[in-house]
Amino acid sequence: MVFTASPVVDRPVFRRFAMVLGSTIIALSALTANAAFAQEAAQQGATQWAVQKDTQKLTFDGTQMGQVFTGTFGAFDADIAFDPQNLGASRVTVTVDMSSGTSGDTERDDTIKASEWFNVASFPTAQFNATSFAHDYADKYIAKGTLKIRDFEQAITLPFTFVATDVKTVADSQDNAKAAPKTARVEGNIILNRLDYGLGAQNWKDEDSVGHDVTVRFALDLIAQDTAVAAPEEAQQDPEIK
Repeated sequence: MVFTASPVVDRPVFRRFAMVLGSTIIALSALTANAAFAQEAAQQGATQWAVQKDTQKLTFDGTQMGQVFTGTFGAFDADIAFDPQNLGASRVTVTVDMSSGTSGDTERDDTIKASEWFNVASFPTAQFNATSFAHDYADKYIAKGTLKIRDFEQAITLPFTFVATDVKTVADSQDNAKAAPKTARVEGNIILNRLDYGLGAQNWKDEDSVGHDVTVRFALDLIAQDTAVAAPEEAQQDPEIK
C-alpha cells in the first residue's frame, strides 16, 4: 500500500488569498450595481424644458478699435432635455438665427451679416449641440459639445448654472415621492476666438481693428414639461469634476 502525503496548507497565505478574492467579488458586485443604476436612470429620461421667450437672452461682447460693444441675438430656439439627477440622458440643442444679430450700430450690423463675417445669406443659422454633461459643484455644471458657425465647427466646453426656482412633487420608478424642478433658470458665458469660425479672417484679421475674443452670454427661464426625453445613444455622462 502506498501512502501519499496530503499537501501542507500555508494557512496565512490561504487567508490572504481568501480576503483578496472576497474583496474582488465585492468590487465587481458594486460595479455591476452601479452600471445597472446608470442604465435604469438613462431609460427614465431627462426632463424636457420649454423656454420663456419673453425673458430669454443671448448676447455677445466684442471690441472694435479698442471700444467694447454689446450685441444681441433676438431670435433663437433651445431644445432642452436636462436633469441634474440624470445627466446621462440630458441633451441640448440651440439654434440661432444669425440675421437677428444687432449691436446698436447700423453699419456694423450690416458688416457682420455680410460674407466675410456671419454670411447669413449662405449660413442663416448657427447651432450648439451638447453631447455630455458633468456636475462641477453646487449648482454649477459643464456641457461639452460642438458649436457650428458658418462652415466651421469646433468642440467647446461650456460652464453654466442651473438653479431650480420652483419645485414639484413627482413619483420615481419605485412610486416614491420626490422633489423635481418645476421652473429653473440657466445662465452661462464662454469666450470664443472669432478666427476659429472664420469671422473677419481676411480684411479684419488684425486684432487692433476688431478683437479676436468674443464673450457670449446667455440666460434662460425654463418651465418643465410633462414628458421626459430618453437618452440618445451617443449621449455620455462625464464623471463628476473634483
